Amino acid sequence: MTNDNPTHPFTLTILPNPMLSGHFDWAIRKHGTLAERSDRPHPSEQSARKSGEEALERQLRGDSEPMRAFQSGPRKRL
Repeated sequence: MTNDNPTHPFTLTILPNPMLSGHFDWAIRKHGTLAERSDRPHPSEQSARKSGEEALERQLRGDSEPMRAFQSGPRKRL
């Protein structure tokens, strides 16, 4: 038996945005259930695919949220 989907159990789908003509959204499904989707429309199918692939990599690593540029910690009083 061969595995045709190297990202199994996840699938990435790129679809036209129903509200904005010419824009695209992505969705990641795990075993057919929605796991994550784009939060904004992308101006091209290529940019939607790139963003979706980055999110898919996070899902495969087990990270649910993207890395943030800031460090959270206790606030210092002035």
